Amino acid sequence: MYLHGPDSTYGDVIFDNGGRAGTTELPAFGSGVAQVGTTGATLVTDRVEAIPPYFVGHWVRVETPDRVVKGTWRVGAVDGTSATLEPNGTETISLAEGDEWFGEYRFDTVTVTGGATLQSLDPILEVGGSASTSLALAHGNLEAPTWSTGAVSVST
Repeated sequence: MYLHGPDSTYGDVIFDNGGRAGTTELPAFGSGVAQVGTTGATLVTDRVEAIPPYFVGHWVRVETPDRVVKGTWRVGAVDGTSATLEPNGTETISLAEGDEWFGEYRFDTVTVTGGATLQSLDPILEVGGSASTSLALAHGNLEAPTWSTGAVSVST
């Protein structure tokens, strides 16, 4: 279940298998290198297959070839193996051939319960409260997960 209320930034997601063991695999946008034709907010990916339309709204982080983060933006439209990214406010997106791109999931909270297991080749980020308390929940992360002990609670 996905919930996005008026105070949500990314929305909340709940995976509940009702006591039955099972894995939910979120589809991966993937990662790669921006190809010829990449300019402005248009990302020409090196994907082999067309980007499915359900990735509109998905998050994509873009870095320079020397790993400097350019930004993280939502996919606004897809056309074959290209995606048009939407600015966060009034910023200008300036993509270039050779930039590295990475799909990622972002939620305010992620709840996995009732025998559910969650995985994706794209990182799944729980950005609850502030960007400094992120918890990566999936295999396939690009770097080691980090978390704030104040953002985690354990109960029986």
